[in-house]
Amino acid sequence: GRCLPEFNSLIFSAMIAEAGGTADVRPIVPDDPQAIAAAIHAALDDGADLVLLNAGSSAGSRDFTAQVIQQEGTLLVHGVSVMPGKPTVLGMVRSRPVIGAPGYPVSATIAVESFVLPLLARWQQHAPDCRERAQAIPCHALPSRPGMEERIRVKLGDVDVKAFGAGSGFLGIPGDVTPPSRFVRAAFYQATAPQKKTGEETAMQCFQILNNFDIPIGIEFAKGEVPADIPSGTQWTSASDVRNKVIYFRTMYDSTIRRIDLKSINFAKVKYSSIPMDKKKEQPVKNIVVK
Repeated sequence: GRCLPEFNSLIFSAMIAEAGGTADVRPIVPDDPQAIAAAIHAALDDGADLVLLNAGSSAGSRDFTAQVIQQEGTLLVHGVSVMPGKPTVLGMVRSRPVIGAPGYPVSATIAVESFVLPLLARWQQHAPDCRERAQAIPCHALPSRPGMEERIRVKLGDVDVKAFGAGSGFLGIPGDVTPPSRFVRAAFYQATAPQKKTGEETAMQCFQILNNFDIPIGIEFAKGEVPADIPSGTQWTSASDVRNKVIYFRTMYDSTIRRIDLKSINFAKVKYSSIPMDKKKEQPVKNIVVK
């Protein structure tokens, strides 16, 4: 059959030794209340200042730590407002502390760190050692339960924010340059915008909505990597009034809205022709003189 290696005792021993104590690891005891009680008293008879029980502190059918402590002494606490580590048991047997740590290694380590090490420090008349602290900004929301202190394992690292674009620190931030962020905004505005009376008013509203797709030219590329032929993902924006047969457009170089009235074109006479959208690739600026 399968068996799980017991290694919590190695972790406990190292933590206790680092805190100035000596751990005496006893043989594994079966899930039997009488055997657990006998093991506690044997440790106390041998002069233990504190008894630490590994596993058996939860509420399972074979978790007897809280029951045994209550029978043999005083059960002070069964369950603490710390996660992981919530099933921790605190009690007294023969005037000495008995602590039941959960079997899950992370929970067990937090239980020892939170309740055993402070006791050792107090007995040695010094402040308990504190973990090294660092201020960090999480990359996503960390929801927690009300009234519960949660210990969350994280990986610390530096973020090198370069020019905004794919692969930089801006990616993934709400409102970034990726299509999902831009399409979600446009879809919301399209669904909630008031209905206009005329085709041209509707077309102008379309451009207001489509402004959400606009990004500064070259922002989606890393510094020095802007392609010469395609400097932006949105090279032009257009809206069509199908009923009145009018096409509106503007370009990334010239935000002036231009229109083509298809009804004014005699397609029987006009031959195919190609006309640049922008004769000059720069935004025209109209100077207003105030006299």
